[in-house]
Amino acid sequence: MGDALVRFSLERGLRVQEVLKQVQYALVDLADQVMILFAVTNGFLDDVELGRIASFEAAFLRYMQDSQPELTQAVATGAKLSEEIQEALGQAIRDFKATVAY
Repeated sequence: MGDALVRFSLERGLRVQEVLKQVQYALVDLADQVMILFAVTNGFLDDVELGRIASFEAAFLRYMQDSQPELTQAVATGAKLSEEIQEALGQAIRDFKATVAY
């Protein structure tokens, strides 16, 4: 059991590391940062191959801007994410993963 937990933690850590990589001189919007960090820290990227993290992130953020502008705006306020917003964000991520190729 211990080895599985260590492997899981390492795999999640690698995904967090991929998400934290940024293109030099390219600013990342606060709402985008919050949404992708929410996705990775809540396990939504655990099944995404490491080499596909960047394309997942780009496609997901486009999806949120195009399909979920109200939710994106709610996240952009900078306020603590309410339970309602967290649930909506989780559902948006599940919907994205079910319908969009990345």
